[in-house]
Amino acid sequence: MHNAPMQKIHFSHANGFPALSYEYFFSQMKECQFDFINTMGHADYKTMTNLSFLKDELLDYVEANNTEPVIGMGHSSGAAATLLAAAEKPELFEKIILIDPVTLGSKKRVAAELAKKLKLWERFSPAYKAKRRRFEFSSKQQAFDYYQTKALFEDFHASCFKDYIEHGLKPSDNGFELTFLPQVEADIFSHMPTRLPKDLSKIDGTIIYAKNSNIFGPSDINWWKRRHPHFKLICFDGYHLFPFEQPEKAANAIQSLI
Repeated sequence: MHNAPMQKIHFSHANGFPALSYEYFFSQMKECQFDFINTMGHADYKTMTNLSFLKDELLDYVEANNTEPVIGMGHSSGAAATLLAAAEKPELFEKIILIDPVTLGSKKRVAAELAKKLKLWERFSPAYKAKRRRFEFSSKQQAFDYYQTKALFEDFHASCFKDYIEHGLKPSDNGFELTFLPQVEADIFSHMPTRLPKDLSKIDGTIIYAKNSNIFGPSDINWWKRRHPHFKLICFDGYHLFPFEQPEKAANAIQSLI
């Protein structure tokens, strides 16, 4: 009996979470071989608008490292970059799976554009907080204790939290610092896509959105159903960071799509 070949997946991480922080989540998908850029956005791509710098980095990497089309998978801003990349070069992707993507429906896009014009975006978008994020720790234990008190991490699966402490920090002169630069995180937040490609008909796409998402809400769902009815939309009972909070259940849901 022949074993089925491993499915090659190119994964694009959420903003601020290096791809290696998803290690436990990846390990739950035994039939899949994951490839990724560990910290997207840190390369020297100049054009920032509409996440062009992530999209271009992603396209260059996928083209350079694959001879066959891959499954493109992304979470949050990584899902948005995957969508933009697949729209530009659909031949590189067999299909795409977007996990709670940052792809603003039309009402939200108008509001975001207006906020940018009025110079309010910087002050009220998550970019403001990202730039002020604590950057250094004397030890990984200090980081562990610090993040354990933060609401963002309170529902993390223990193994995913461990992966974040392991891969979200790197040695520095003063102990440890964030692997993902706060300035890059802020740049990604500041340039979230306010324009989406009009024609996505060449893409075999599925969106798995979180039932309690603060990112992909009812207006986004309705917009996708209206504009791109060939995309499959699947609801997952959880929050925006569900691959970290319910990694086994999330992996099962995704594996069934692949």
